[in-house]
Amino acid sequence: MKSQQLAPTKQSEPEKVDAYIRGLTHPLANVVESLRKIISSTDPEIGEEIKWNAPAFFYAGEMKPFNPKEYKRHIAVFNLHQKDCISYFPAEPV
Repeated sequence: MKSQQLAPTKQSEPEKVDAYIRGLTHPLANVVESLRKIISSTDPEIGEEIKWNAPAFFYAGEMKPFNPKEYKRHIAVFNLHQKDCISYFPAEPV
């Protein structure tokens, strides 16, 4: 019987998120930064990146194998297209 291998870890890109936030002109940029700090501080295995032109947060550790199209690694992706709010897309429970 073939043993299942864990899915590899995913590399966090905080320097790209830092640069993105430095250039962010959204009226709620301070809220974006506060939410980023809260999410990142909840678990050391939460990584971050820029996805769909906004901050995104994901589990960076090893995981059981899964179909990449299921997006099980991502926790939340912000949507900053509207100027009066910050939308986010939560991941479905694993």
